Amino acid sequence: MKKVISKEIWQKAEELRAKDMSCGKIAKELGILTTTVESHFRRIQETAEIKPPTTEETIHEQANFELNRSEIKIDKAAIKRAAGNKIVIDQLIHCSRIVKPFPIKRLKIPDLNGRSKNTTPILMLSDIHTGTFLKSESTGGLNYYSKEKLSKQMNNLRNALVTISIKQLAEYPLLKIHSLGDLLEGINIFKGQAFQIDMHLKEQYYYIAELMSTLLIELLQLYKEIEISCVPGNHGRIGMKGDYPVEDNFEYFWYRHMEQKMQNYPRIKWNISETWWMLDKTYDKTSLIFHGDGIRSWNSIPYYGIERADAKYTKLLASQKNMYQILELGHFHSLAVLPSPTGNILVNGCFVGGSMLALKNMVTTSEPAQLFFGIHKDLPAVNWFQPIALNYPKEEL
Repeated sequence: MKKVISKEIWQKAEELRAKDMSCGKIAKELGILTTTVESHFRRIQETAEIKPPTTEETIHEQANFELNRSEIKIDKAAIKRAAGNKIVIDQLIHCSRIVKPFPIKRLKIPDLNGRSKNTTPILMLSDIHTGTFLKSESTGGLNYYSKEKLSKQMNNLRNALVTISIKQLAEYPLLKIHSLGDLLEGINIFKGQAFQIDMHLKEQYYYIAELMSTLLIELLQLYKEIEISCVPGNHGRIGMKGDYPVEDNFEYFWYRHMEQKMQNYPRIKWNISETWWMLDKTYDKTSLIFHGDGIRSWNSIPYYGIERADAKYTKLLASQKNMYQILELGHFHSLAVLPSPTGNILVNGCFVGGSMLALKNMVTTSEPAQLFFGIHKDLPAVNWFQPIALNYPKEEL
């Protein structure tokens, strides 16, 4: 029969153990087996080594448990979504396999490398403002303009015209130029203008004449004929606004001067308006061209005024049985193409870019550009548009 050891005996054993007595001596002293004493103290030691967890440890353990449980839920949701997506994809693949094939017609590639016949290209030329001088220091580096820069821009214009023409056209019988005014900066047009020019009016007159005649003669190497339709701008006027008749305009005189200057080039034809507007017909499409200085802007935005002018000119010219499909104008220095029911409203860019008025008072500018477009014999009014960036390649100010 197993001997039952009382609590008092074990208490006495622990007291003797505290006095560094060995398990054998304690067993002999208390009259019990040595192995029993050793087992007792071994259990005490193991119990002492197992410490209960702290509050932080319990919280951390519970947090890990909850996190693992949420990840299991997320994994289940992701598996469910993936399974649903796979079902949809499998069904789409199945449907695509049972759709009957349909024939594709062979594409006919034109033998002109994409270039078109029966197309007349038209260059809108305006707002050169020959004589304007803007120092980079005066604009804080925002812009500069001088006669030297104008000369480079005319070279860029020539190069772009040749490049675009060769890529776009299959033949070069005729180039049209619609000259929309403000080719000259003029003089006494606004207060302080004298501080923003590097050429007097006489110098402006002959400087741009040389640049233009050179451009036209060079383009005759590509085009068989060049036809120039001309209207004056407001910077060519004499005196203050309203002091002289509309036709008393330096740009009108300049056009006549160019016609005489180029008289030995019969392949260049000049159509010079006696007033501020004119009509020019290309195939069965008619363009109304004028400078645009009579159009008012609202909050520096001219487009509402341009559309009103288009509507009014339509009715005004219809009274004389004159109809047009395309409206072309300059003056606003910002290139734009606006849709209309009959054709397009084309607003040309400028050579100068941001003037002092635009930069300081209107806090805006525009990239120097001119609009080049084509009219096809059998297609709607304007077949293609190509803005020509005049400052390419870019120069440092």
